[in-house]
Amino acid sequence: MLCRVLVTTTFSMLICVSLLAEEPETSIPPVTAIDGIKPNHNMSRIEQRDKPLELRSIDAAAEYFNGETLKKLKKKVNFENQFVLICCWHGSGEDKLTCKVARSNPRQVQFTIQSGNTFDLISHLEIFAVRNNVKWSLVRE
Repeated sequence: MLCRVLVTTTFSMLICVSLLAEEPETSIPPVTAIDGIKPNHNMSRIEQRDKPLELRSIDAAAEYFNGETLKKLKKKVNFENQFVLICCWHGSGEDKLTCKVARSNPRQVQFTIQSGNTFDLISHLEIFAVRNNVKWSLVRE
């Protein structure tokens, strides 16, 4: 009987410790797509192949967004807890950018650019708000 109580108590403590060790849930999602906002600069100035641009402060964002666009961005991104990630590339009109959030500690987001099959060449732009404690990566398929 005593052995059963000790095993049950130990098991319960292990569960509690593992739950406490997980990342606390916040009201801010790991990644959020930002629609309806575009940088004021030509995208070729921003574009670096396979390397999205990180903007970690409103001052850094002011270099690429201004006026009403910057105000809209401020409303959508809390720079104390998030940063802006701009993914910009040239490719097929059928190219797609997807993201998967891994349930890990810390959270990880993998962005994947899937190449399209058409031979046209267009500019693509995707903007995301990413929580500061999230690790991210970009791969091309």
